[in-house]
Amino acid sequence: LSPSPVWEAATFGLAFGLAIISTGDVDSDVFEDVLIGAPATSGGGGVFLFRGRGAGLELTPSWDETIAGTGDEFGASLALSETYLNGDPAVIVGAPGGIGGAYVYPRGVVGATLGAPTPYVPPVEFEYAGFGSTVVAAGNLDGSITRRDEIAISAPAAAGGGRVFLYPGVGDPATKPRVEVRLQPLHGG
Repeated sequence: LSPSPVWEAATFGLAFGLAIISTGDVDSDVFEDVLIGAPATSGGGGVFLFRGRGAGLELTPSWDETIAGTGDEFGASLALSETYLNGDPAVIVGAPGGIGGAYVYPRGVVGATLGAPTPYVPPVEFEYAGFGSTVVAAGNLDGSITRRDEIAISAPAAAGGGRVFLYPGVGDPATKPRVEVRLQPLHGG
């Protein structure tokens, strides 16, 4: 390991680098690409996709997405799903500010971009509870033959100790989560 960085990007927004993931090879050029979150940029947050090259990552993003809503914190959390809805990879972006939310972008569109997002919104009683603080592609937890990743989204500020919502890997994401997990305090005996 070298004590000197091999790549450094200029700041593309406030809190640039709060979340970073490898997206795999979005543009099909055999080099891995990287998505970087900047949840305080443009008021509502943003994400920036940097393409990999033989000499490292490009210095400017090949794709970016920002949200105009003040305080949405879009890009505060990131995850990669290897097998989402149609079986293709997708990137999950959390936006825990405001009412909260998460967005799933299909990966692999030619030209080093991500496709149109599918939004996930919290159940009404969990708005403003940090929904989207953590996003995870949780794998095929239900053992379905479709073998699609299920999506776990946290709301840590929910009353009663926070919640984690698990959404099925197939079907309409606007439906209610398949599972809601709530921590229960342990009682000594």
